[in-house]
Amino acid sequence: MAEGSGAKAEPRPFDASQVLSGETVSGRVEVKNFHSSWSSGMAFCALINAYDPALLDFGALDPKNKLDNLKLVSVRVRVRVS
Repeated sequence: MAEGSGAKAEPRPFDASQVLSGETVSGRVEVKNFHSSWSSGMAFCALINAYDPALLDFGALDPKNKLDNLKLVSVRVRVRVS
């Protein structure tokens, strides 16, 4: 698909078992457990970013902004599926 064509990019397939096995998601976030690794919102954002990189700018996220990360990804996913 050509850039700037206005068409939505097709989501990429990904292996969600990476998250469950503690591997790095998209080379960006190491998931160690379901508490600390998910509390910043970064693992959830990385999972969504691995599926559809056009939804958010992962590099602009800050693990210290937990609530902002979760709000951002939640809004973007809702818009994408509606």
